[in-house]
Amino acid sequence: MLTAKNCKASAAVQYFTDYYDPGQTRWFGKGAAELGLVGEIDRESFEHICYGRSPDGSKYLGTKGDPDKRRAGTDFTFSAPKSVSLTALVGGDTRLENAHRLAVEKTLALIESRYAQTRITKDKKVAEVKTGSLVVAQFDHIESRELDPHLHNHALVLNLTQAENGKWYANDNDLIFQNKKHLGTIYQAYLAAEVKRLGYEIEPRPHGMFEIKGYKLENLIEFSKRRMQILAQCSANSTWQTREDSWDRTRKHKKHITSTELKAWWQKEASDLGIEIVKAGVPTVAQPISSLIAQHYIDDAIAHCSERSVDFRVEDIEKFVIAQRLPLDIADIKSLCNARPDLIKLDRNYTTFKAQIQAEVSDSAADGIALRLPQRAFHQAEPTLRERIQVEPLLDNVNESEAELDKQVGVRIPTHGGGVRVPISREDELDTTPVR
Repeated sequence: MLTAKNCKASAAVQYFTDYYDPGQTRWFGKGAAELGLVGEIDRESFEHICYGRSPDGSKYLGTKGDPDKRRAGTDFTFSAPKSVSLTALVGGDTRLENAHRLAVEKTLALIESRYAQTRITKDKKVAEVKTGSLVVAQFDHIESRELDPHLHNHALVLNLTQAENGKWYANDNDLIFQNKKHLGTIYQAYLAAEVKRLGYEIEPRPHGMFEIKGYKLENLIEFSKRRMQILAQCSANSTWQTREDSWDRTRKHKKHITSTELKAWWQKEASDLGIEIVKAGVPTVAQPISSLIAQHYIDDAIAHCSERSVDFRVEDIEKFVIAQRLPLDIADIKSLCNARPDLIKLDRNYTTFKAQIQAEVSDSAADGIALRLPQRAFHQAEPTLRERIQVEPLLDNVNESEAELDKQVGVRIPTHGGGVRVPISREDELDTTPVR
């Protein structure tokens, strides 16, 4: 699960520097590395960064702003399934803690490469600019506010990003928020793959979530007092946003108890309740899949998405892959899509030439077979793809006989600036003379 909340500098400094054992904090991101922030987090440099200053406090990075109003960053909280928390923290399998951290960092890497951006004003025009640079402060926690075992990570994505020109700007987190639920399922998918690799069986749950197989539901509920507290504030079929609001309203101040004391307490509680901790089986080694099989999976995803919409995003492809639990690395999907000659890239979306034709045929059936295909999409298609345009795919859509279609000189594709003409004769030549 992934929740998110914006933080002011004063609140971030107070909350995130109260207490941490060695190894529980770390910096992440290209922006952090550029500032020399690596390894464990120290209070002084963290405080400077929260207030928009350089790590040594000698200068401001980007716009100074009002320190009392300035957004320090966004706290993204990655929470492991309860069965993973029990097995790791009560059962003592520390490999699961490492698996959780790895899944978090893989998700953060995707966020940085895809969604890190800023707004830059030039000549009184504001443009959204991708930066691929984040400064992230990570903090590990093992307990909930009700002191249940709750393995989770606070990833504070700071309000700083560096553009290609070397300057620092405020980080625009709109895209991250828009895709927050999807990013939560990506984290779960990465974690599930690691859990299986360690030798555990998993049971799929709705929304891309899972649990380790072998626990009774009541076992998980016994150690989920915080979750029960949240659900008591809202209905069983409430939305994620409603539950997040309830989570925020019912937060208590955290008590500090050492991890050794907590784990001893949890082990006694599990023993008193008769809960048997699931043991791992034989670890497995993930077998790489061939590029041919990978493209077959992408074929299925494209077919699924294009049946539902003329254009779709890479996130839609990823959602299909995760829902079907296909053995693809989420980080590879975008490059696999970009390498496809049958996919046409339109801004942040993809479309297929076939999907465009089929959609436009139904819209223009009353006018014969005039197809309104955007000229940009047509010319962005691979030449070999344009040459492969045939009459046959149109027959089922327009209900014309092949003989009648042969009488036509061509199919007019209106565009903003005139049009292109797609031949429907048996000749292979493509006439691109503008139609007037």
